[in-house]
Amino acid sequence: MAASFILKTAPLFFIVLFHGVSASWKVTSRSIECPNGTVYTFTAKNDSSVVHFIFAADEHVRPPALIVVHSPFPNSAVYVNCTNYSSFASYGFLLYQSCDYSDVYDTVQVPDDPDCHRYFGSNLNWKKIFFGNEDSKKWSAIFSGTKLNDSHDTFIDDGSVLVKFSIYETDTDKASPESYFQVAAGLQVEVTISLDRLTTRLPKTRFVPVLFLFSNQSMEDDDDFVQQSALFDGPLGQTKTVYLILNERVKAGLVEPGTPPAFIHFSPASRTQAGSVHPATDVREVTLGPRIPIRHTRSAHKFSRSLVYAYYGDRFNQIHEAKHTDHVGVREQFINLGTRGDGGYVASNYSSWSFVLGLGSPPVAHSGSHVGSALTYTGLFAGTLAAAVGLGVYYHRRRQNAQLHIQRFEPVILPVSAAQAPTAGLVEPFQMRKVRLPFNVRGPGGTSTEPLLSAQPPSYDSISAEANA
Repeated sequence: MAASFILKTAPLFFIVLFHGVSASWKVTSRSIECPNGTVYTFTAKNDSSVVHFIFAADEHVRPPALIVVHSPFPNSAVYVNCTNYSSFASYGFLLYQSCDYSDVYDTVQVPDDPDCHRYFGSNLNWKKIFFGNEDSKKWSAIFSGTKLNDSHDTFIDDGSVLVKFSIYETDTDKASPESYFQVAAGLQVEVTISLDRLTTRLPKTRFVPVLFLFSNQSMEDDDDFVQQSALFDGPLGQTKTVYLILNERVKAGLVEPGTPPAFIHFSPASRTQAGSVHPATDVREVTLGPRIPIRHTRSAHKFSRSLVYAYYGDRFNQIHEAKHTDHVGVREQFINLGTRGDGGYVASNYSSWSFVLGLGSPPVAHSGSHVGSALTYTGLFAGTLAAAVGLGVYYHRRRQNAQLHIQRFEPVILPVSAAQAPTAGLVEPFQMRKVRLPFNVRGPGGTSTEPLLSAQPPSYDSISAEANA
């Protein structure tokens, strides 16, 4: 994908403290035609703030990815130039793989080092199914990933991997029967990933979505996102639901406190039917599996032409050195789908699961915080929130928390020189066809010196998208 991005605003930039946030959001859509691909955007605006939702997935070697960007400037627009986006608060995810493994004892626990080499996002042929206004208050984009002619990843009949992004103009309470969450209007995006009729090799096969979760702040190898949990009532009864705080680290604490906070809310329930769902029979559990640093030297060629590189450039590289300053903080997250004893994926040949990613903070004080098995973080985020804004009460609704934080935090934004050509000195490093490298067996400590590209690619012209009226 020959595209990278700048957020262009008015010629003068200041740190702004908001005194009020309108509850009314207006959503518009735009598709940006790039050479060999398309970038899709939803832009949500109110009187004080703009949130850009940028996503893409098409053809070969472009796995689905989402980037959420906050701007305080109503006239902000997306332009090409990956290097000048570093001053803006941005967060997102990439669908790296649907990993398969044999769950012999039906325990729904992905192995610590699974040996899976199938259904990489870059190995599927992604096509846009829908993009636009789904109903009066809901905007959605749906991408379908199917078999490529040169891929061994196959499907039964008309099966596929579906990825759906949805944002709302009004607050939405539990968007689907298996939901444990609300979606705040304008600030957050609901993501649904559906695995429909994937082929299995063994009777006890399970599939595990593998996501790259990231924020535009660095993270050391021995650190992690803060993980919080709380109990909610839903179709599986009272169940623990998990949040990842994307702007906070276990060891480093809050990173760049002047930027808007963001989090991911993982639903603890999945569905095994594509149509109407009966909670008693068609809903299964969801738990988080391992979350580990990316083994960049062995996995980069699987996402080297994706949206994340078009946006962040080499800052997305996971260098695994002493200091990761100025690099994007990324973790590889495995998701366990299913309930013990349910027979695995082959029992239904379908599994669908949702999560919410966006600006703001979790709606309730957490009942526990932990990261993996070795890192522990304690503290009440709600108490920090109350102290920061001088309030003696805690807002329990996500929408109130989200708006409250947007009032508190504004990014420090650096001006872009109008005299400088947008493509001056820029080279698109992932424009060439993917160089096929052997995918080594996963394991710690491995290195590779093979280049991602066989030759220096040519430079490219600027591609821009004007702000919607």
